Amino acid sequence: MAAHDTRSSWSGYALVALAAVLWALIGPLTNELFEVGVDAATIAFWRAAIAGALFVVHGVVTRSLIRPTGRELALLVGFGLVGVAVFYVALPEAVDAGGVGLAAILLYTAPVYVAVASRLLFGDRLDRRRVAPIVATLIGVGLVAVGAGGTVTRPAAALAWGLTAGLTYASYYLIGRLLGPAYGPSATYAIAFPLGALALAPRAELGIDGGRAWLLLVVLGVVSTYVAYLCFATGLRRVDPTRASVVATLEPVVATALGASLYDERLGTITLIGGAIIVVSAAISARSGPTSGLRTAPVGGGS
Repeated sequence: MAAHDTRSSWSGYALVALAAVLWALIGPLTNELFEVGVDAATIAFWRAAIAGALFVVHGVVTRSLIRPTGRELALLVGFGLVGVAVFYVALPEAVDAGGVGLAAILLYTAPVYVAVASRLLFGDRLDRRRVAPIVATLIGVGLVAVGAGGTVTRPAAALAWGLTAGLTYASYYLIGRLLGPAYGPSATYAIAFPLGALALAPRAELGIDGGRAWLLLVVLGVVSTYVAYLCFATGLRRVDPTRASVVATLEPVVATALGASLYDERLGTITLIGGAIIVVSAAISARSGPTSGLRTAPVGGGS
């Protein structure tokens, strides 16, 4: 029995790590889509639409769809607008302005927003174990801001979009807690993703020319969104969520390495120090706080 549990745990961590790597591919895929002329709103629309359709099919096959009540529907609409429509635009814009690595690092400022929101919404205590990573994250952001000025061509836009991505990413932690345990990823995303795509449709280019653009969009929607979320959700059922959250911080590390190797991104020493502080603080937050989000990552999820 113990051997079976050990194998299950290792497979769980492997699935979480695989999800982190698949999320880390979002930046390079986004860069390639920009290269073939696809804008951020169109990228966001097709990512949400493709993954949303797959989650609907998944929910039908597994019979996991739930008919939401009035309050639940209102929460899902809000999540679709913030966690899908805004987030899925902010992340590509952050990549375009500051590069793959910097966007991934700033995404992991989400624990700061989660801690503040949890205090306001649920009355969670902000003790020293939770305040220390928040302060460290803010210091890290300050160092990133200083360092980015010398290595990034559009530092203000990179910071603004990156922090917006982190803010909207925080909704992934909060929506699971607000909806309750009955809503898993499939039930939630099958509703929220199509709603987000609907909100993005007026700004998106629905007709795209070129097989390469379609291939990149399909990989983004299927592999780095639908499959990544399923891998993470499956992994969470086999391992402790707080430890899984620490493993998930592999995402910005892999993304930064991909940015450097594929696009010759060179983040300065100060930026790298600030980024390391942010990622380590995210991992510490995962160990010191409850993990109740759908995609549990730093505190206890990219993209």
